[in-house]
Amino acid sequence: FEPSEINCSANGTNEDGLEVKVKALSTENWIIMVELDAQDWLSVSADEKKSSIKVFLQPNGNENPRDGVVTLAIGNNYTKMCRIYQKGAVIFSQQELEFAKKSGGSQIVAVKAPEEWSIGQTEEWIIAQKLDDGSNRIDVRCADMTDDSERHGKVEVCCGEDKFFINIHQVSKTTKLWNKTKKIGKKIINK
Repeated sequence: FEPSEINCSANGTNEDGLEVKVKALSTENWIIMVELDAQDWLSVSADEKKSSIKVFLQPNGNENPRDGVVTLAIGNNYTKMCRIYQKGAVIFSQQELEFAKKSGGSQIVAVKAPEEWSIGQTEEWIIAQKLDDGSNRIDVRCADMTDDSERHGKVEVCCGEDKFFINIHQVSKTTKLWNKTKKIGKKIINK
């Protein structure tokens, strides 16, 4: 049952999960279990040949890391364990920011992270800077829009191999008023 330890991203796994190889030297069937304390975020499934299991992790929504144990058991006499470690997430004071057509200012987002973080890629119309005052905050600004449309982008924050995002929306007053009118119209039609 290898490996005996797995380190995982705070973002969880995709639908393919992580593979753990199983080589059973016994003719008895084996079963796989997840410890009770980890069952709300960690799950497993065995393949048909019982030569491997898939481990699935939900995203960690907390800045603190967590761990859980997956146990393989053959009969009553033999057990083997694999400990799954999941990193903590980056937490933002605001996940969504809205700016006007003429932005004219900045918005500050506080960041809680389990380790050192940096700002990654953003769209060219978004200006995001990590404040150098040691406060773990990001100053976010947008360039002025030249038309009456709306645009959406993201500020990427990198922490180790994990990436987290702050969603940025910039809309003109005309677009905002039109969207509000559409919502009111839907409410009236639904009644």
